[in-house]
Amino acid sequence: MNILFDTYEFEGLKFSQFENYPWENKIERKDFYANLIEENTNYNKEKLLRFLEKETSEKIHISLSRSFIFGIISIFCLILAGIILFSFFSGAIIIGIVSLVALFLKFIYKRKANLDLSILKLTYSLINSIL
Repeated sequence: MNILFDTYEFEGLKFSQFENYPWENKIERKDFYANLIEENTNYNKEKLLRFLEKETSEKIHISLSRSFIFGIISIFCLILAGIILFSFFSGAIIIGIVSLVALFLKFIYKRKANLDLSILKLTYSLINSIL
C-alpha cells in the first residue's frame, strides 16, 4: 500500500521513527544543526537539507499513517454503530462517539502532516537565503 502526499510517496504504514540519526536527543540534534549552519559550506548546506528532508518526511509518513488508521477505525465504528443501532441503542451511541473521536484524530494527523510539509518548504527557502 502506497500513501501519496504532495510530491511524496510513502510505502506502507509507519508509526514510530526508526531512522538512524547522528544525534540521540533534542539537544544533540540542535547542536548538530547549529554546527552545520555555523560552518557555512556547500557540503554542509546539502547535508543540512538532506537531514531536514529525511526527518520531516519521516514525520509526515507517521502522521499520514496514523490519519489512515483513524479513518479506517472511524468508518468501521460507524458501520458497526449502524448495524447495532436498533438492537442496542446505548451501545450504538458509544460506538458512534468512538467513531467521531477517531474521525477527529484523523483530521488532526492530516493537518499535522500538512503543517510539517509547509514548515519544510519554509525551512528550505530560509536555509537557501541564509547560507
